Amino acid sequence: MKTLRNLSIHLICMAVLATIIGCADTITFSQDAEREGMKLYNQHKYADAAGAFRNAVRQNPRHYVAEYYLGASLDELGEYQEALQAYKAALDVMSTSLEGKLDAPFREKIIDALAYDISRSANSDKEIQLLKTRAEAQKSSEAYLVLARVYRNMGDPDSAIKAYELGTNIDPNNFYLQKEYGLYLSHLGLRQKAMEPLKKAHDINSQDDQVNNALK
Repeated sequence: MKTLRNLSIHLICMAVLATIIGCADTITFSQDAEREGMKLYNQHKYADAAGAFRNAVRQNPRHYVAEYYLGASLDELGEYQEALQAYKAALDVMSTSLEGKLDAPFREKIIDALAYDISRSANSDKEIQLLKTRAEAQKSSEAYLVLARVYRNMGDPDSAIKAYELGTNIDPNNFYLQKEYGLYLSHLGLRQKAMEPLKKAHDINSQDDQVNNALK
């Protein structure tokens, strides 16, 4: 019995070790593919870059940076609908890891690219309706932020303002959302209306130069 128990423990340890090594190899292959993709992307070889980034994502489905650059490569190739799906996937993947959740600047980059592609998509009406449904069902301030940017890109300030209002009502302590809303209103010349979100942004972070200059 003791021998069998020791053998079982040994087999379990070997299986765990094999799993760890396999995961490490997968991550390494994914990183190698990403590096190759970035090299090709910077050389403007977008079709080859897209292939490399696809390999990176295939090896590591949680690789949101590769997913984003897959979308960026597809954008350069004029494949906007596929790029849009890649940006959506990148945002979804970011929410599954601590690293992704803390990477606010990169999330901002993805949101901007997603909003731009939706605004020029042949299926923009459908995509906007999907965003509205998600925003309402999940009470998602981020979905309203994407909507606001889509409307801005499409030259529809009234709808953009409404989306910003709904987003800030859901998450009034979101500094970036309050700041963007206030600066947009200021840009439109609605300075009195801009005061409220700008003051809220200032209360959250009094060191931001753009907010302080806008309030002045």
